[in-house]
Amino acid sequence: MPEANMWMIVIPPEGAARVVADHLADAYDALNVPHAIFDMGRVLPGMRKMLKHPDEQMVIDWANEHLAVRTFDARATHVMVLALCRVSLFTLNIFRKHGIKTIHWFYEDFRRAHYWRQVLPGYDYFAAIQHGPVEEACGNLDVNYSLINTATALMSAPPADSPEYD
Repeated sequence: MPEANMWMIVIPPEGAARVVADHLADAYDALNVPHAIFDMGRVLPGMRKMLKHPDEQMVIDWANEHLAVRTFDARATHVMVLALCRVSLFTLNIFRKHGIKTIHWFYEDFRRAHYWRQVLPGYDYFAAIQHGPVEEACGNLDVNYSLINTATALMSAPPADSPEYD
């Protein structure tokens, strides 16, 4: 492993999560943080097109294999997985065995997106936007938990014409 940190950023296939991931990559660029990108939004559709008969689990497995290869090839020391990326517990455990730190930024409502339960044991760090069962589960599994507030209630936001937005 190289001495300097090298990050692999896993970008979600769609939605607001993808926008946040793009901004994270831009911030790493601005700060000159060494990183590589794994874009699920490009990888998943490409892999689906290769199949004669649709098989979503096969697509996810292939994407995870491709992620592992790209991560090792980039000599990443950290993998930042953003919300709604389909990174499997199997892949996370491979990274752990090779000393690669894994972080998941879960900016979903834990009551609606349940996938965190299956993958949580594979992460070293798990950041969420809510307190609750995710935080408790992290404690039980010895996963480092962080609360990252990413939104505010509209009632507490200043009016759109406020100088704070200038």
